[in-house]
Amino acid sequence: MRDRTILLPGQTGTWLNVDFDQVRSLLEKHGIRCETMEVDFKDLVPLPPSKSKYSIDSERHCPDYLRYYMSLVTTEHWQDIPAAERLEWIYRYGDSFQEQIDRLALQIQDRIDGVVIVQGYEPSNAFIRAAAIRQGIGTLALENTMLSDRLIWDSVSGITPNRNLAKNYFWRYSEFVEPSKVEAYIGSLITNTAVLKSLQHTTPVEHPSGEKSTIENSDKDVLKSMSGRPYCLFLGQVYTDSSLVFGLGNWRNPLEPLLKTYRWSQRNGLDLVVKLHPKEDQGLAPGTLEPYDRMTWRKIQGSDLFQEFLQDSRVSIDYRNECNTYALIERAHCVATINSQSGLEAAIRGKPVLVLGDAFYSGLGFTNDWNFPVLLESLGPDDMVSDVAMARRFGYIFLELYCRRKTPEEVASLVQSTMGSITPPRSVYR
Repeated sequence: MRDRTILLPGQTGTWLNVDFDQVRSLLEKHGIRCETMEVDFKDLVPLPPSKSKYSIDSERHCPDYLRYYMSLVTTEHWQDIPAAERLEWIYRYGDSFQEQIDRLALQIQDRIDGVVIVQGYEPSNAFIRAAAIRQGIGTLALENTMLSDRLIWDSVSGITPNRNLAKNYFWRYSEFVEPSKVEAYIGSLITNTAVLKSLQHTTPVEHPSGEKSTIENSDKDVLKSMSGRPYCLFLGQVYTDSSLVFGLGNWRNPLEPLLKTYRWSQRNGLDLVVKLHPKEDQGLAPGTLEPYDRMTWRKIQGSDLFQEFLQDSRVSIDYRNECNTYALIERAHCVATINSQSGLEAAIRGKPVLVLGDAFYSGLGFTNDWNFPVLLESLGPDDMVSDVAMARRFGYIFLELYCRRKTPEEVASLVQSTMGSITPPRSVYR
């Protein structure tokens, strides 16, 4: 019987701020060998489009890793690319990517018993995931979550952003958690949010000019024209983030839900405050390391559909990350999002939340789920569900019972505890 051998994350593991060298040492003390494997996209040369039996409007299969890669390298959402260009991309890159997966599958065959990857959609990790599934090898995916000291994980789908086990954990523990523990935990979380948040979600930020926006002044500047009028707060997300690429539901692109929310607010006598994602202000896209350069804001400005929106005095947009998200949530009548984790943060703070896409926390009874555009027409702001107790119970179970702490010991323990479930027994005996 040979030692069990698993793959640990390579360069992308640094995103998690976990010392994987220590994880390796801890696992090897328990007889689990560890390796890493890098996928170099510079070696992938897209094949030229070939004459094909497929017509230009046919649907050739486009796997998730290819869709996400195209969303990153084109700085466009997949749905924004015209149909003819989408098909050409599939032809050019699809076969080349599949050849890479074939090579990886052969490299791990009869040698690797399990793989640990980051996120699941990021292309290099998605390749390893695809190769592992082909070989019947279990996959454990890890990813950052909204708290800087927590990791989300999944050992079934191998995808963490929107296909994780959060709802399963809620259904498992919902009837057994003590309300007093839930309230104490959520109360502490709300009080200490500024300290606990991940850096990329922190707001406001210090700009390169050295001028740091104050929470009080910037919030007042955005809201000064409203004179106390009730408003709906729309929480934006990174335009090409995997949670949007694969979580839009029935919307065509990330701008459509925003425009629909604007119309809905107009009809119901609400102002609209739009908080765009802090990472779009100064962040870099994974894979390409190109600056987002306020991508969503640029797309809004460039769209003819948003001319009325941009000129409406009852709309305020924070695209420079000057406002404190939680101050805006506190004052909002209701909150709308496609599927941001901040929607969960609004729900535990007692705000009615409108979820327009597919969120890992939707469909449980404490959110208003309207991922079909036509359904939003029938909803009024006073008809919205807001079950604070249930939202807090989910938040507690998600963060405290499901997510794992970012320590080498916790990660090593998670790998060991899931090894049996993610790896078929036959793989240990060859």
